[in-house]
Amino acid sequence: MIKYLCKTFSAILIFSIILSIVFIPVTVLADSSYNVSYSCQSRWKNIFMGEITVKNTGEKELTHWKMEFELNGEILHISNANIIESDNSRYVIAGEQYNAKMPFGKTASNIIMEHNKFNLFPNNNPGRIISSISRSKGRNKCNVNIAPGETLKIHITYRAQNKAAKPKNFIITDLYDEISVKSKEWNDYIAKKEGELIASSIAELLFFTYTRFEADMLYAKGYENIVRNPVGEYTNARYENVEIDTPEGHKLRGLFFPVRRPKGTLIALHGRGDDMYNTIKNIEFLMESGYQVLMFNGRFWNHYQNPSQYFGTIFDDVDDIESAVRYLKTRKDVDSRKIGLYGFSNGANKSIIAGKQIEGIKVSVLDAPSALPFFDEDEEISPPGWLYIRDDFMKLYEERLGITIEDFKEGDYIYCMTNNSKPVLFLHGLNDPWVKKAEIEKLYSVAPGVKEVHYFPNSGHTDAMHTEDKHDYINAVISFLDKYLYK
Repeated sequence: MIKYLCKTFSAILIFSIILSIVFIPVTVLADSSYNVSYSCQSRWKNIFMGEITVKNTGEKELTHWKMEFELNGEILHISNANIIESDNSRYVIAGEQYNAKMPFGKTASNIIMEHNKFNLFPNNNPGRIISSISRSKGRNKCNVNIAPGETLKIHITYRAQNKAAKPKNFIITDLYDEISVKSKEWNDYIAKKEGELIASSIAELLFFTYTRFEADMLYAKGYENIVRNPVGEYTNARYENVEIDTPEGHKLRGLFFPVRRPKGTLIALHGRGDDMYNTIKNIEFLMESGYQVLMFNGRFWNHYQNPSQYFGTIFDDVDDIESAVRYLKTRKDVDSRKIGLYGFSNGANKSIIAGKQIEGIKVSVLDAPSALPFFDEDEEISPPGWLYIRDDFMKLYEERLGITIEDFKEGDYIYCMTNNSKPVLFLHGLNDPWVKKAEIEKLYSVAPGVKEVHYFPNSGHTDAMHTEDKHDYINAVISFLDKYLYK
């Protein structure tokens, strides 16, 4: 079996190297292909309102552009572009698409996107940031792609002590080309690192895999989702942008979907390497059925621009769930007696640990959790070769992080489920290529409290909401929540 596992990881490594070959150099657009000018429209004390005009003087349309410039001041508001980075007197803005998805290589539709610093914290509550663009669909549209001979006007309001301060030294580059370069650098780093580790031991490789930055295509997803925050592309539901503070000083970006007269509130947790946006379609039915939802991006997303500096464990993620529970308890529109967890894939596994450890969680809904055993000898619920290397794997955690065998028990899914008497609902697609039915049966068998399990014959891994099983899936979840969270 160990030979089989080695072959599997070797195949993954080779595939990663092949992917890393793709390379597109950054396109720094020649000065002759565009003209940028700035004019001050008005001034009140140390507040300036002006207009940056970009004219395409070249022969090709400017798409996916990014503009860098210097400004010895603080931008308070910008329209027809979005601030994606700022550092002292340097700003980076980009053309932004809000109304429709902007896939690679396609032309964006007309949009308006605003960064409004005047109204970031309504009611002086930094935990509840109301999106200034969440209802901006369908009005005041402008074109972020600039055709040859056309212009784009970017309106800015900024605060500066020096009356002569103004934007200057403009440089325009192709944003997606830069993303491609960064992606190649990351792929090269991962391929090299995995090659070194697989030559050492599978346990070393797994330790690296489970502590490094989780996501692939991180720069593309980081821009498309983390920077753009494209909630309107996934749902029309009312929402709030929120930040969840952790004891370590992290700020987790999240979304809160409120409903009137809520039956309860669920914390939705995305899977490994995923983000909260891809989870929205899976939980919309909860709001329609009277349940509020809080979701947030895993802490690793805070490092998407410097992924090699991230190091984390599932224990950190469980701590973040506890921070989310604390946040909910501060909200007047949340009944702290009716808070539950709704986890998908690895998010379901985090829910298993959190459900046992964290006070204030009433129920758990687990969609496709793994039963990866750290202390059970059952080969039927183990990946090929796992039982041969897990002791070495745990030893690395003890040597490098001080996580002992007893600590591992607190993170063992079977142990946590055995010691959690709260109501739990298991959901599983019978065509799931990653999680075996035997794993669900194992977890269900050891759960000591109220429990339900539902299998979906037409579904795979956490995708029942997109198959013929959708109606049965919704009924199973809502019936469970109505019985054990609402009442």
